[in-house]
Amino acid sequence: MIGKFVADERHGPAKVVGFIEGKHAIEYFISPWNRKQSTVNLGSAKPLRLFEQTRVYVEIRGQWRMGRVILATRNPAMDTNICQFPNKMVQRISEEELYCRCWLEHDDPTAT
Repeated sequence: MIGKFVADERHGPAKVVGFIEGKHAIEYFISPWNRKQSTVNLGSAKPLRLFEQTRVYVEIRGQWRMGRVILATRNPAMDTNICQFPNKMVQRISEEELYCRCWLEHDDPTAT
């Protein structure tokens, strides 16, 4: 489950980053430079599949790229999504490499 997206009804998408004392450690992605961690009970973290057209972020060769999911994974055994970036580059990317912003207040976009 580490590296997988989970749904949080209050703060939106989060990613499981580990386990701490019988709980999931989850991370809220605000921006590439701002992430917040929290813990939730094991049973309360519900798996989340990204929808098509979800805006995602991925670090490629040390640079953050922003794109959209154009073909979302429907099979739980597979963990890749096909994403398109502004230059029309289409790439298959594993869920562990993708990031999706949460609903927490966002950073000033000019820094990004």
